[in-house]
Amino acid sequence: MITPTTSPFGLLSRPAPLGFERSASQRHRHLFGVDDLGDDELLALTRPCFSPPPATRAPWGTMSLLFDQPSVRTAAGFAASGLRVGLVPMGVNARGHCARADVALEDEVHQLSYISDCVVVRSGEPLDADALRHCDAPVINAGDGGHEHPTQALIDLAALRMLGLEDQRVTLMGNLRDHRTQHSLARVLRRLGVSVVLLSPPGMGMPARFVDGLATVETDDPALADEVLASSDFIYLTPTRWWSTPEHHGGEAFKLDLERARRVLRPQARVLHPFPRTGELDVSVDASPYNGYHRQLALANGVRARLLAHLLGRGP
Repeated sequence: MITPTTSPFGLLSRPAPLGFERSASQRHRHLFGVDDLGDDELLALTRPCFSPPPATRAPWGTMSLLFDQPSVRTAAGFAASGLRVGLVPMGVNARGHCARADVALEDEVHQLSYISDCVVVRSGEPLDADALRHCDAPVINAGDGGHEHPTQALIDLAALRMLGLEDQRVTLMGNLRDHRTQHSLARVLRRLGVSVVLLSPPGMGMPARFVDGLATVETDDPALADEVLASSDFIYLTPTRWWSTPEHHGGEAFKLDLERARRVLRPQARVLHPFPRTGELDVSVDASPYNGYHRQLALANGVRARLLAHLLGRGP
């Protein structure tokens, strides 16, 4: 963990650099997890930005989208963001024949790196980063099994910073064992010295490798969950359901509607959610001041475009 030097908030109080120097040995930068980015990079890529996005650049390259799991927002978002920085997206179907089960996904990614300028990959299993580090184009992890989702964490951090993160408490809530978005965000917030509480159903706590001293509460008692939420400035809510637990709904302690929000949450509290929602976040919250998740969606493509430009050496 990085120890703040000037305030409890540490790194977030420090201005981000406007650009990065890149040597020839860094020509192919990859993003497999949030720890592949330095602190200055995290801050620059997620800096609050109120200006409209830049005009789309003329096409100069291609980007392969290899998604081994269904995706709506991430796949569409990367396609749109790629066009913004001059990359023509190419959707690649890695499923559909029984023989595909015998093909190593990492090998497919490696081959795509020779015919694309960037490869964005989503996998049902954790990626083997060591097998991909020598790919011939930048590789971006868009979610690998129950491991990490670093690009979503960048979007989440950008939304939190724009909404006002300094000296605030963030509660990560839901199935913390399996949801990769929570894993990456926990690592980022811990590095930046943010106060974090982990709230999950029993048996669904965050794996130890991501926790590292963070306060944890495992309960299915709505009253105890309300106590945690009442002291939170941000609530990052994910479903208790997952690919491996499709029937688990978490109970009332892990569902939020407008009535509960008004009864429990601070007036200035904001709720974030990576989507899709499966019943844990009621649509009644959408039109309320607690809604911070539409800000996440609005910022997403700008953050992805920044990341693509940075990894490809065409911007900060």
